[in-house]
Amino acid sequence: MSEVSGRLLVSLAGGVKRITFNNPARRTSVDLETVRRLSEAIKESAEDETRVIVITGAGDSFCAGADLQSSLPSAPDRDVTTDLREVVNPGVLAMRAMPKPIIARVHGHAAGIGCNYALAADIIVASDQAFFSQAFVKIGLMPDGGGTYFLPRLVG
Repeated sequence: MSEVSGRLLVSLAGGVKRITFNNPARRTSVDLETVRRLSEAIKESAEDETRVIVITGAGDSFCAGADLQSSLPSAPDRDVTTDLREVVNPGVLAMRAMPKPIIARVHGHAAGIGCNYALAADIIVASDQAFFSQAFVKIGLMPDGGGTYFLPRLVG
């Protein structure tokens, strides 16, 4: 099984589901549709022949967070709180509820929600080029996707 859905590639072979953020021109940043599709792919994995999930990014980054430019022109009055509650958080909650192991294969940037996707995984395998960042304050936001919960529990 292999599926190409724009900015998210999903394949399943030999029980290994590979989910790849695919927006290398923007350091694999994600838009709302990609986040929705990630949530669906995770939830589908609970029911199909997936034995392990590997999440990674195409190009030189794991996931540089939300693609803010993709959402700004279409909806300048977008309700970020609603997007987080209805789109972002269900994917993170699905990752944490998944009875099958999830591995984040991190290289390059893992920033914002990308960092939090990595933190929500069961195992993080990071290259020596990996860069983790919670830069929400730089754009006037609180960390989303469970960052304030996961990070202190993982680093102590």
